[in-house]
Amino acid sequence: MEIEIIKEVKNPVISIIVPTLNEEKYIGRCLFSLKDQDFNLPYEIIIGDSYSKDRTLEIAREYVNKIVLTKKRGAGAGRNAGAKYASGDFIIFIDADTIASRNLLREFYFELSKKDVVATTCQIIPESGKYLIQHALANFLSNTLGKVGKAILPGICFGIKKEIFWKVGGFNEEIFPGEDIDFSLRLIKRKIGKSTFLETTSVIASSRRINYLGLYSTVLKWWGGYIRQKIGMKAWNYNPIR
Repeated sequence: MEIEIIKEVKNPVISIIVPTLNEEKYIGRCLFSLKDQDFNLPYEIIIGDSYSKDRTLEIAREYVNKIVLTKKRGAGAGRNAGAKYASGDFIIFIDADTIASRNLLREFYFELSKKDVVATTCQIIPESGKYLIQHALANFLSNTLGKVGKAILPGICFGIKKEIFWKVGGFNEEIFPGEDIDFSLRLIKRKIGKSTFLETTSVIASSRRINYLGLYSTVLKWWGGYIRQKIGMKAWNYNPIR
């Protein structure tokens, strides 16, 4: 594992981790949204990259504070690698093809500052209007679970207290897809605090995988792939969509 420190932030309250592998088409808009935040406290942005071969790192260096390189592939590995060098008490994970609302950090910070809250997520809005109804239903389910403190934390975007992240053991790097489901269920099982859902902020998620595979296949491969791995079978093909 290698680290490149581009610009150190003094005493950041939040560390944002973005896992990447050949994301030159999307990473710029993601990082721009993270720099353009309505948040006055110090925070850092860290890339957890699996040795991208395109312009991902070149673009990232204009925005980020640290780049952590890991030879292991998979979003969970990239998130874990970045989290190892996180200086903030709170960690926010966000995917490279996702755009954050301007109030994301502020809302996550206020929520994670609550004593009984250990993790939180927010509304996910699809980039393509074709999937608004399906995402509305998913957000409704997440909100319902969040009201009882047991929200599932999608890798697309969630925040967590750093000490809790490591107490749960980080992401299982042997599980993909579904590493975020696995982490969420382990967190809920530990009963160490609430996982909530924020209606007050949101992210825009790329629809590239749904456009390529279809909604049904995407959901099936995500949840079904996780279940297959937990019972000792191989996940279905879930290769990157570029």
